[in-house]
Amino acid sequence: MDTVRPPSPPRRWLACAALVWAGSTGAQDAARPADVEPRFGRVELPTRPMLLARRQGPLFGVASIVLRTEGESERVRSLMHRLLLKAGADGVRIERLQVGAEWRIVGYPFADRAAAERAGVDLLKGGLRTELIEF
Repeated sequence: MDTVRPPSPPRRWLACAALVWAGSTGAQDAARPADVEPRFGRVELPTRPMLLARRQGPLFGVASIVLRTEGESERVRSLMHRLLLKAGADGVRIERLQVGAEWRIVGYPFADRAAAERAGVDLLKGGLRTELIEF
């Protein structure tokens, strides 16, 4: 009989789980590395809670208009990626999000409103209409 391994959880779930994990068993934990690969569908989390720095204040992004098809959304995603690289917006993620039966392309995070507005102007110059979003 073949053994079926359950899928590994996404890394962001692991990071969230690591935030709430607490408890230590002493010497056993010292011998075990904190960030081991999953074994048999289980992940060993660090024994001490990890503290992640929270950013103070809001973050900003730019979002495309609503797009009707998946192909059009992929084309706009690649255009937004090229235009933001050309504008020098390093470290900005470009995501394609499905909203019902339609699509939107979102570029984020920008450190402040002015940087997001400059990116929006650069995208408009490249022929891509966007709106500023705050989250």
